[in-house]
Amino acid sequence: NGVQCGVDVGMVAANIANLGLAVNKAVNVNKCKASTFRIPMNVLKGIPEALCTVDIGGAVAYIGQVVTFINLIVLHCKDFLDINALCAGSIAAITTGTAAIAPYGAAVHAACANNHFLKTPKSQAQLSALWNSPGYDPVSGLKHPRRLTEEEEMAAKQPLKESLAQIAANRETLEELKKATDVPTPGNTEADMETLLNLMGEEELPGVWPFEC
Repeated sequence: NGVQCGVDVGMVAANIANLGLAVNKAVNVNKCKASTFRIPMNVLKGIPEALCTVDIGGAVAYIGQVVTFINLIVLHCKDFLDINALCAGSIAAITTGTAAIAPYGAAVHAACANNHFLKTPKSQAQLSALWNSPGYDPVSGLKHPRRLTEEEEMAAKQPLKESLAQIAANRETLEELKKATDVPTPGNTEADMETLLNLMGEEELPGVWPFEC
């Protein structure tokens, strides 16, 4: 059991090292953050997301491996059949195998399904060019209002500013015309109505009533 004890200790140390490498790779190499998942290679191919799954899922699996081999150390190094350690190690091994499904599946997606794409810089350049083409949605293949650049946003805002300025100028002109024009307001008094009727009565309308007294 001395050899097996040494193997178990070595596996614990190796899995702790792999755990640190996986976390470091997820943070510093693959940049597992929201901005990384918005790039065209992830939206269309899912490669950065798969690589982050390999790192993070691998870290979880390495934790399970550490727990498994610690229980095996208790079992082998004591040279005594500890049922509790054997049971805990078995449960940890099952959990580790289940946790390893996600990173292994992501690795198959990145390395097998997209192997040719990752080895062809020309295909990656074409994907980026398609993604950045104006007025085209590479996901659905339909035209769409692509996110504008800063220059395009300024050019688009200029007609809007001009239209708003024209509307403000027209409003000022209408206000001036309203002040210059004598428009009867509602609620005229009886005297105003009498004046209006007198004015109407003073007008001569030839041909309307031919029989005048």
